[in-house]
Amino acid sequence: MAAIDYEAYTIKKQVKKENLQTLSNLVRQQKEAEAEVPRLQTELENAQKKLITISQFTIPEFLDTCGVKELTTDEGVKVSLKETIWASIPKDKRSQGFDWLRKEGDEALIVRTIKAEFGKGEDSDADKLRDELQKQGYEIVDDSAVNAQTFAALIRRKLEAGRAVPEDIVSISRKREAEIKVLTDDK
Repeated sequence: MAAIDYEAYTIKKQVKKENLQTLSNLVRQQKEAEAEVPRLQTELENAQKKLITISQFTIPEFLDTCGVKELTTDEGVKVSLKETIWASIPKDKRSQGFDWLRKEGDEALIVRTIKAEFGKGEDSDADKLRDELQKQGYEIVDDSAVNAQTFAALIRRKLEAGRAVPEDIVSISRKREAEIKVLTDDK
């Protein structure tokens, strides 16, 4: 193993005074930039909050008072409401939620996983049916789940069709947001 030449890491010549001045200016610029970052982050957070307030509350509420979902301004700006719905079944309501999906005929959304743990040399037993495994005394994990996006789409369709959704079982979140499109080009 070769020895490390530490001489390569040492400054071998004197630094000119003007170079030190340049470095001092660069250090000052870096310090100013570092100080500006938190201020700009706070400004950005405030601007994002303001945007959310206007796009998700002020404009949708204004359009509600006008009794419309879409308006075009005199300047040719089309403002319309876009609604996004999220839905999920909380873990403590899974059994009830899956029962409701089955009752509604939407059981195809349920993804089911059955898991059994086997010891060494029990590979052939793994090929047997779940009921057979239970009879043999193996611990079985029987888990069901629903894809979140597919479930949200189902709930959105049901709500749009005016169908009841059990909100005590299904967690539903709605976001209404103004969508703005410029229709005219004034160049």
